Amino acid sequence: MFLHLIEADGPRYRQVYAALRRAILSGELAGGARLPSTRTLAQSTGLSRITVQLAFEQLLAEGYVEARVGSGTYVVPGVEPTAPTQLAARPAARPPRLSAFARRLAGGTPLLSGRGHNRPRPRYDFRHGLPDLAALPRARWRRLLGRQTRRAERTAYDYGPAAGAPALRAAIAAYLRRARGLACDEAQGVIGNGAQQGRALC
Repeated sequence: MFLHLIEADGPRYRQVYAALRRAILSGELAGGARLPSTRTLAQSTGLSRITVQLAFEQLLAEGYVEARVGSGTYVVPGVEPTAPTQLAARPAARPPRLSAFARRLAGGTPLLSGRGHNRPRPRYDFRHGLPDLAALPRARWRRLLGRQTRRAERTAYDYGPAAGAPALRAAIAAYLRRARGLACDEAQGVIGNGAQQGRALC
């Protein structure tokens, strides 16, 4: 679906974004039309789901589509179709010249150090400490982060206690008391920036 609209050059998510944007502006995707799911579109184009999700997020940020919770992604009604001649008359933006490092980033190639850094991405990634980014509800995360940032006091942007935020330590201690039956309080906890810092502190 829309595979014929995807160009050969440029970052892959930009190709998907441009193809869907052209389909919306040309009227092929009318206002209110439901877009295929990111999983379906990724399978039909042979791209990763994250690549397609980035394209959808760009369309969402520019107001071409809207996400409806539990329903899907839809073209925003009222987007004025552009005549094909007008689309063709626009000069194509000259793609920037990228370094080899930037091309690997744009192409989704894993940046592994040492020999074999150009190896294709494995089907399963067993590196420790790396969450499943495809399962992260990014839209909800952004909303919650924005809400908390707007409510935060000025002191929240300054250096905090060395042991970590007191509210976070209190919440962790409450969870440990409830779920694990541990007799502890926030004064006994230290928040680190990962396993490496935790081992260094120990």
